[in-house]
Amino acid sequence: MMIRTGTHKLVYYVERPYGELYDLEQDPDEMENLYNADEYQLLRQQLEGSLFEWLARSSYYNSGYKNQSAPMYEVKWLD
Repeated sequence: MMIRTGTHKLVYYVERPYGELYDLEQDPDEMENLYNADEYQLLRQQLEGSLFEWLARSSYYNSGYKNQSAPMYEVKWLD
């Protein structure tokens, strides 16, 4: 799975201990993988969180549960 912002790109491999993270402003050709760089761990966690949130939301809404559920069921997202 992949997420891209205006400045960074994260590639997340499910059930793998590795991935890819690129600074698109400094490295537009994606030559330097920053996934394990200490100074990028916070950004990596933020991007992974955004990716997982998107995945959870898209799976929920695309599955049809929203249309078939009683009004008392709703997803509550953590801040």
